[in-house]
Amino acid sequence: DAPYTTKTLQYRNGDVQSTSYSVQPAVRSNYAAAYDRARNVVVLHGGSGFADTWEWSPGPVATYEVFGAGCLGTSAVPTLTSNGLVPRAGQTMFVQVNILPLTAPTFMFLGFSDTSYGGLALPFDLGVIGAPGCNIRVSGDQLTGVTNVLGVGLWQFNVPNLPGAVFFNQAIVFDPQANLRGLTLSNGGRGGSGN
Repeated sequence: DAPYTTKTLQYRNGDVQSTSYSVQPAVRSNYAAAYDRARNVVVLHGGSGFADTWEWSPGPVATYEVFGAGCLGTSAVPTLTSNGLVPRAGQTMFVQVNILPLTAPTFMFLGFSDTSYGGLALPFDLGVIGAPGCNIRVSGDQLTGVTNVLGVGLWQFNVPNLPGAVFFNQAIVFDPQANLRGLTLSNGGRGGSGN
């Protein structure tokens, strides 16, 4: 409807926001537009008197996946899950740690590498210090507590507003009966901050 304007509208979680850009296509009608899932871009082509093609990307897509395996504790093997949640830039991410001993102190390693930690190649087997089969899978650049309620831990992380940033996490559980070192580790998690 007149007055004709060019707008980009983003729809997320029931909310519509208008975004403006310094460079954008001219107002047009009878155009073709499609979303290219492989490249994460919207493609606009042609229209009334135009033969140009424009692409727009909403930025990196938020992802979270688990990898590797944890090691056996007195309750079983602790495991990470995000319950389908992904790390959206500028929001809070929640990760659940399942199968913990009921009152076990639990912590989360948050790191920026899954290949090295303090000069050690990852994964690093803690069997050499009395925790056989327990592998450190991520660097421990930050250690935070996890609230353990009857064997289920919940960790929350404020995702920085840096789309495209990658982080890794792994739970460490103090479980005195599990092995000589008295600890178990979960599987690892890999997150990519995005929109």
